[in-house]
Amino acid sequence: MKYWKWCVGIPLGTLTVIVVAIMFIGSSMPEHHVATRTVEINASPEAVWEAITDIDNATNWNPHVASIERLPDIDGKQAWVEVSTDGDRTPVRVVVWEPPTRLVTQVIDEGQPFSGTWTTEITPKGDDSVVTITENASIHHPFIRVLFYAMVDKYESIDRFLVSLGKKFGETVQPL
Repeated sequence: MKYWKWCVGIPLGTLTVIVVAIMFIGSSMPEHHVATRTVEINASPEAVWEAITDIDNATNWNPHVASIERLPDIDGKQAWVEVSTDGDRTPVRVVVWEPPTRLVTQVIDEGQPFSGTWTTEITPKGDDSVVTITENASIHHPFIRVLFYAMVDKYESIDRFLVSLGKKFGETVQPL
């Protein structure tokens, strides 16, 4: 009987200590982060606006989006679920719609481990457009926070989006 206590007790005790340590570390990490990236695209602000707001055709140019599922509008503005090629489902709604210069989308965070907004600003520069995306996000659960900060580059999703947007217009862009 004592043998079983050792075989079960030590691994369970060790696992408990690890989980408590991860939760403690996650609780001490910042819940909120901000990430901003910019690219210049050889297209008018109107063309860029059309591309990023034509949600139904996002799968045609963004290889990271497997599908879009429309939701009923919220406060008269578009809402949808973006399904990534990894199978992640992110419900999103438009908060600010100012064609062709400013779009703010927000994660509908019911049951999500994170919440936040993406603010897309499109500024004319001659015949080109400067596109800036700022992510303001919060990761609520301390355990998920540890995983995020350990394994994910906070610029990754913005960079993938901007690189895909550049390719849509026949360009290779490097977000800065």
